[in-house]
Order: sequence, then C-alpha cells, then structure tokens
Amino acid sequence: MGGIICVIAPLNVRASQEGVFSMKNTIKLLCLAAFLAAIGLTFSGCDSDPPTVTVSGTARVGQTINATSTGGVFTGNFRWEFSAIGEQRDWGDWIFVPGMNTGTDLQVLEIGSGAQGRFVRASRMTEGGNRIFSNVLGPIAAY
Repeated sequence: MGGIICVIAPLNVRASQEGVFSMKNTIKLLCLAAFLAAIGLTFSGCDSDPPTVTVSGTARVGQTINATSTGGVFTGNFRWEFSAIGEQRDWGDWIFVPGMNTGTDLQVLEIGSGAQGRFVRASRMTEGGNRIFSNVLGPIAAY
C-alpha cells in the first residue's frame, strides 16, 4: 500500500494564536481522515474467503466421491490425482489420471479397483493461474 503524505505550505496569514492552533488541528484532522479512508478502501478490496477445493465421500472401491470449489473464481475442470503415499504436496508422488471423472466440471469420481490402497485428491485452477489442491482421502479401501 502506498503512503499518504500531507504537505502543508507555510501560510502568511496573520491571526491570533488561537486561530493558528485551530488551523493546525483542522489540517491534521483532514490528513487523518484521508489516511483512514485509504485504509478502508484497501481492506474493502480483499476477498473474504480464500479459494478452497474440498473432496467428500467414502474412499472405497466402487463408490463415487465429489469435489467442490468455493471462494475465488475458478476456471476449467477439476483434476483428480492418486498417490501411494498420501502426503499433501503439489509435486512428486501424485499421478494425474484422466478420463475417470464425470459431471459438469468433472467434479464426480468413481473409484475403480486399480485405486485400492492409494490416496486421492482433486485440484482446480483459479482465474489468477494458481492450482488449489483439496484435502486428501484414503487410503482407498476394497469393496
């Protein structure tokens, strides 16, 4: 946030001490009002809820699980990933498996037998280009 600078030019006005004191207080009050207005405008532009992706359902072969995204503006479809480890990282052990999900934004995943013992999560891109990862479900149980 940029700062607000109040520059006051010297005034060549003859007045009583009481009038000068009053003028200084008025200028200080105006500077304070401008500063508070700038802070208010800065905070009013903040998103109230950060973008999140959540996966819910039973992590069991043959079940379907759902992903939802809230807060922020998302683009594109959900992406489902599996891992044998289940650590919440955005790289490494997570494998993207296309073609296993359905729904308007591919938010529904039917868990197949090949996913048994693995962990699952979803992710989705925000309008700003950040990938937001969900919570992790698993390990996926047998039927």
